[in-house]
Amino acid sequence: MDAVGPYLSEVAMRTAVQLLVLLGPALILGLAMHVLAGFVESRALAVLGRTAYLALFGWLGTAVHETGHAMFCPLFGHRITAFRPFSPDPHSDVLGYVEHEWNRRSLWARLGNFFIGIGPVILGTLVLYVASLILLGSDVLGRVPQVQLGEGQAASLSTVGALGSSVLGMVMSTLGGVFRAENLGHWQFWVFLYLAFAVGTGIRLSPSDLKGAASGFLVLVLGLLLVNLATAWAAGVIDPLLRVLAPILGIFLGVMTFALTLSIVFALPIWGLSKLVSRGAG
Repeated sequence: MDAVGPYLSEVAMRTAVQLLVLLGPALILGLAMHVLAGFVESRALAVLGRTAYLALFGWLGTAVHETGHAMFCPLFGHRITAFRPFSPDPHSDVLGYVEHEWNRRSLWARLGNFFIGIGPVILGTLVLYVASLILLGSDVLGRVPQVQLGEGQAASLSTVGALGSSVLGMVMSTLGGVFRAENLGHWQFWVFLYLAFAVGTGIRLSPSDLKGAASGFLVLVLGLLLVNLATAWAAGVIDPLLRVLAPILGIFLGVMTFALTLSIVFALPIWGLSKLVSRGAG
């Protein structure tokens, strides 16, 4: 009995660190992208007006956003009952929506709520990554960070710091490669900027998105707790899975950070323009 307490403490600690390493940076970046996208969209609306903004940018960002929700529904047994990738309601702020049904007794379906909820962040990031490969060349995002996990442990807190440092370095070098003087004369560069702005402003999560994701996140935490409860006695059992996920996670976080940085680049001039417009109107 004396060993039960320390064992449960080890399980709780392993679970917390795994969640921190695997999901912590992504959730922080996702939240930052959500806040910044909302700011950029609101400023763009102030400059262009609702009709012009939706015609130029909003339709694409909304379509990617709603498709991000919808693409995870079949994977987790959710049945889509209505899908409107872009259908603005003149009487509300609703620009599109996905309605789906699911078996509330199924833990797998409930887990899917997490991925369905954050789907716009995942798909929006992937769209920008593919666009960069096609329009800017494979070398632009070629250098991506890789997470290295220590032997004999599932993850370490130092991994987060190392990951953050490598992602920041990659982003700075990538920005230098994208915003080069010679790119200004290439149409591919301007198409990429358009896509980055339109898709980037669509990477927002509504309160209902966050609520659904939260219910699925609880299932994810519970599942990880149970796995650690069954395997914590054998050190390193779960390490191989994390080693497989680590490089993929590093790539994804690098692209997310790059997308976030592009949003910051857009936020500064659009904020300045909105100030000029508001002064002119006054």
